[in-house]
Amino acid sequence: MTARTVTNGRETESTETILLVEDEDLVRDVAKRILKRAGYKVLIAVNGNEALNLYAKENDKISLVILDLIMPEMGGQECLEKLREIDPDAKIVITSGQARSSGPGRAESRGVPIPLFGLVVSRNGQPGSRL
Repeated sequence: MTARTVTNGRETESTETILLVEDEDLVRDVAKRILKRAGYKVLIAVNGNEALNLYAKENDKISLVILDLIMPEMGGQECLEKLREIDPDAKIVITSGQARSSGPGRAESRGVPIPLFGLVVSRNGQPGSRL
């Protein structure tokens, strides 16, 4: 995903949209600023329920979902499963501040590995590339 393009010395913004699902205010605000500076349009959800509602309305515009694993109300694992029901081809990046020492979770058992450092992109429920 290229967010900014330079043509004839002019920088133009991407039309790609990212759905950021994060319950922690500080993490959400920093991630949003970084993504916007990179040229992406950013939609925000603070829990899985909000993410599903936004995705159902805007999935034709959303290029990528960045999904926190641990959240109140509806956590990331349940949200991941429901997003896959809506769109099996959705591009989803799982994030977590949880240490691996707690053992593999359901997301990992469903083919979405959660590394201790970095992110893993998953497409069609298959392990993707480390960023």
